[in-house]
This record gives sequence, structure tokens and C-alpha cells, in this order.
Amino acid sequence: MNDIEQRLIELETKVSYQDHLIDDLNKVVIELRAEVAAVKKQNKEAFDLLGALDLKDSSQEKPPPHY
Repeated sequence: MNDIEQRLIELETKVSYQDHLIDDLNKVVIELRAEVAAVKKQNKEAFDLLGALDLKDSSQEKPPPHY
């Protein structure tokens, strides 16, 4: 086997490895995207629940009469 054939085999091996790695990374990105979407949904629901609560700003209330 000459030098060019050996280099070609090495390049093909590296490309194959990189293709596999890219596929694995793509799967991770897809999973993380789904997780981020779920967290965003939970945050929105939590903020909506907080917004629905009747929270009064205690600094706007008058002090009780015994003060």
C-alpha cells in the first residue's frame, strides 16, 4: 500500500468518525431542545399562576390603627 492510499484510508476513517459524532451531537441537541421547551412551558405556567394570585403590595397598605 502506498502513501496516498494510506492517507486516503486515514481520511475516510476520520470522516466516518466525524459523521458518527455529528449524528450523536445532533441527537443531544434535539433532546436539549425538547427539555428547554418543557422548561419554558413550566415557567410560563408558573408565572401565569403567580399573576392570577391577588398579591398586594404591603408597602401600599396603611398601618393598623394601633400604630
